[in-house]
Amino acid sequence: MVDDVIKAIFFDLGGVLVTDLFPLMESYISGLTGVPYPKVKEVRNQYWLDYELGRMSGVEFFQRQLSDLGVGLNAEEILAKSCSFIKVSEDVLDVVKDIRALGRYGVGVISNNSSEWSDYVGDDLGLDRYFDAWVISCDVHVKKPDKDIYIIAAERLGLRPIDCIFIDNKEKNVQGAEAAGMNGILFKDAELLRQKLRNSGVDV
Repeated sequence: MVDDVIKAIFFDLGGVLVTDLFPLMESYISGLTGVPYPKVKEVRNQYWLDYELGRMSGVEFFQRQLSDLGVGLNAEEILAKSCSFIKVSEDVLDVVKDIRALGRYGVGVISNNSSEWSDYVGDDLGLDRYFDAWVISCDVHVKKPDKDIYIIAAERLGLRPIDCIFIDNKEKNVQGAEAAGMNGILFKDAELLRQKLRNSGVDV
């Protein structure tokens, strides 16, 4: 692949740019309530699709879980606590900064996420300034690995999917990007990501 073929690089959020939130939140709720971790995860899974597609608020998302678990915690407080667990992966952000410094590529986000968590990452953690496009499932009402979300992302930058690279820590989401025509990279760690980007002609 030659350098000028690629015009944009898109990153996943959870597990790539920021903390994978679910294991931390589920461990926290389990520890707080005494409900076994697998049960907390099972209940969360029942409501996550509606939350990530923008069909319910964060407060409702947690209210329903807490009700099903039979515990009397405050959903607003749990939502606020969940945001506090999200941390930036600084080594991956360094890759983003290096890509931007090259001045030749658009940089974006494609994430299955909620408005509360993606807003926290963009605004409170300050990642918004590093990206030209944010494509979040709750806003576009479609999620990875559906090919439409990748097409939407490319179009946000006036590009075709083939002009773009997408980076995700889940193989099915990388495969979804490739099915849409994007170049996919499965994320393991920042150093391996740099190697894979260099192999794709992006000199970081």
